[in-house]
Amino acid sequence: MKKKGGKTALSANDLGGGMWGDLEKNFDYYLANLDDLAKKYDGKFIALKDCKVIGAYETMIEAVELSEKQGHELGTFIVQKASTDPSAYTATYFNNLIRIGD
Repeated sequence: MKKKGGKTALSANDLGGGMWGDLEKNFDYYLANLDDLAKKYDGKFIALKDCKVIGAYETMIEAVELSEKQGHELGTFIVQKASTDPSAYTATYFNNLIRIGD
């Protein structure tokens, strides 16, 4: 696991490598080039594969469906919103489990 901005992030090694490694490389490319991507694609949903933008779309569903129709197999590309707002690339999960007794 990696520390990113004080938070723990899973790496491809934590997930078994393979396909996850390629997806992580695309996400790392997205983060490293986010300012330029946001300027160029301004709020669109971009599909990334092999560290390249393979399409820009109005919705996430459109990005997935049209990328697949172009011959890109599901699981081989990622879709991210081209925005510098951290909510475009982060997720927060809460767990409200309460343990009573032993």
